[in-house]
Amino acid sequence: MSTPGKFRLNVAGILMDARGRILICERLGNAGAWQFPQGGVDDGETLEQALFRELQEEIGVDKTSYRVSAQKGPYHYA
Repeated sequence: MSTPGKFRLNVAGILMDARGRILICERLGNAGAWQFPQGGVDDGETLEQALFRELQEEIGVDKTSYRVSAQKGPYHYA
């Protein structure tokens, strides 16, 4: 799946536990750079499929361990 311009369509997950804490991760090899788990959408994937795959790949969280409670976007940046 692609978007107009040079950027690839992307998904990101904001994971919150029962106590309201949000997971944010520091990038490997880039101290002080923080982000939510995220990544590109592959051709033929839905946004939800991409989210499940990226969370598994990036932080090892299986899709049976959480539920998607909201979806926002799309956002476009220049």
